[in-house]
Order: sequence, then C-alpha cells, then structure tokens
Amino acid sequence: MISEFYKSLEDIWYDYGDPRAQDFLFTRTPYPILITIGIYIFICEVVLPTFFKGKKYPNARYVLVLTYVMQLFSCIVANGYGLYMAYKLKYNLRCEPVTPSFEGYHYKLAVLTYYWVCFKIFEMVESFLVYLLYGVVPTFINIHHILLPLCLTIGSHFYMGGSPLFLGMFYNFDHAFNYTFIALRMYSDDYRRKSDTWFKKYQFLSAMISMFLGLAFFIQLEKRDDCDHTIIKYIAIAIYVTFIILTIYYRANNCKKKKPTTVLVHNTKDQYEKAPKEDIMFDPT
Repeated sequence: MISEFYKSLEDIWYDYGDPRAQDFLFTRTPYPILITIGIYIFICEVVLPTFFKGKKYPNARYVLVLTYVMQLFSCIVANGYGLYMAYKLKYNLRCEPVTPSFEGYHYKLAVLTYYWVCFKIFEMVESFLVYLLYGVVPTFINIHHILLPLCLTIGSHFYMGGSPLFLGMFYNFDHAFNYTFIALRMYSDDYRRKSDTWFKKYQFLSAMISMFLGLAFFIQLEKRDDCDHTIIKYIAIAIYVTFIILTIYYRANNCKKKKPTTVLVHNTKDQYEKAPKEDIMFDPT
C-alpha cells in the first residue's frame, strides 16, 4: 500500500512537472530539498546545541549583518530583473501564462524562478547565525525556513515562471524593507534602541500588507478565464493563509504583558547584554 502511494506521487511529480525543471538541481526531484531540510533541522536541533553546550557563543552579529546585506542585494537583483521583463519583455503583471519552452524569454523566466528558490534556501544560514547570537532559533523562524523553501521548490517544479513570479516580487519588497532596517539595527546599538517602537510596528504592518496583496493577486486570477493557474493558485492561497495565521498568532503571544525571558546577546562593543528572548521572533536584533 505504501509502495503504491509512493508510486502515485512519483507519477504525479514526473507526469505533470514542468519539463524545464529537469535542468535544475533542486527542482529535478524532491530529494535534494528534503535532504537539505533534514540537514538544516539536524544542525539546528542537534549539532549547534551539542557543540555549544556550556560554551560562550561567538560574536556572529556582523556576519549576520553581512548576510542581510547579501539578501537585500538578492531582492534588488530579482525585483529589478522582474521589472525589466515587465517593461521590456512585456511580462504581464496581471496574468502571465506558464509556457514550458526552452527558448528565449520563457526560459529566462524559468531561470529567475530557480534563482528565487536558491535564494530562499540560502536564507537557512540566517538560523545558524541567529543561534550563535542568541543560543536559540525561534519557532517562527524555523517554520519560515523549512516551509517556504519546500513549498517554493515543489511549486517551481510544476510552474516555472508565469504569474507566480509576481508573487515573489511582493514577497521581496517586504523582505527588502526588513533586511535594510534589521542590518542597520544590528550594526548600531544606538539606532536599535531609538527605532524599537516604530520598527516593530511597521515590520508587522509591512508583512501583513504584502501577504494580503499576494492573496488578492491570486484571488483575481479566479476571475480571469485566460489565466489558468489552478493548482499553484490554491497552493499559494493556502500558504498565505497559513503564514497570516502564524504571524498574527506569534505577534499576539509576544504582545502579552509578561516578564520576558532574557538571553545573553553580543552588542556592538563585543560585550554581552541581556535582551528579551521574545523580541527575536520577528526581529533578530
């Protein structure tokens, strides 16, 4: 029975997948991303806690700042190229059908899709650095770094290019905002203290706006007869609703008035200071 179920999943994967997905490592088969996630969980839950048990954590603050700058640059490159395609190559921002072609414009869309997948996989490094800074990886960050690359890889196997790329632009604009200000806050303790109130409020607001805009984008596809993205549309809606619920849930929990659990954190003067553990749920600074 299990073998039959596995065979049916394998048939769906290879029979309905985008043929261009076979050109790329992580979208060719589901095994690379599953192995990557397994290694990620093993490092976060076993290797780091075991290796640093009873030891002083190294100062990973500036390495994390550099990581955020690299992520910001990746967002700018991806969105810049997406806007270039919309302006020069007539990428339809309202509805771009998926055309599984290996030539010209349509293959460039497939490459950009895979670039986005690799970008999200690279973000897993953030969790390792957050652990080195705080001695803990928040649940929300773990869920984010497991669920998003997995869903993106599976979705990209079936749809490379098309309207789902526009969803990535919503996502990247929100992350560009976050990467910019989190990097600034981590670089300067004074700036972090001055921006505590407004940053946390607008960080949550920008996340909600990007999520609801993405949700509205896929709902409007339902009204268009010339744009068939049925499978990816409903997968995307499910992912968005899940992230909205999780974000609201964790934000509500963090806003409860309770004595915060503190962890030792490096400041910019290479000294340890106490910081609320709850603050790193959305802002690892």
